[in-house]
Order: sequence, then structure tokens, then C-alpha cells
Amino acid sequence: MATDLEIHEELLARHIRKQLAAIVTKIQWSYAFFWSTSTTQPG
Repeated sequence: MATDLEIHEELLARHIRKQLAAIVTKIQWSYAFFWSTSTTQPG
């Protein structure tokens, strides 16, 4: 049976993974937006 500490660590790890995934997604969108706007400008 898992201890309270193990359960807490698992929840924390899950939370961190979710946060990291959200940050990566945000960066990808920002990057895609930046390139789509920068390549459409003349010159």
C-alpha cells in the first residue's frame, strides 16, 4: 500500500508533467505564430 508521501509525490509529478506539457504547447503556438507572421512580411 502506498504511503501518503508516495501519493503526494505521484500527484506532484503528474501536476508537473501537465504544466510542462502546457508550456511546451504554448511555446509551439508562439513559435508557429511568429514564423507565420515573419514570413508573410515583404522583403
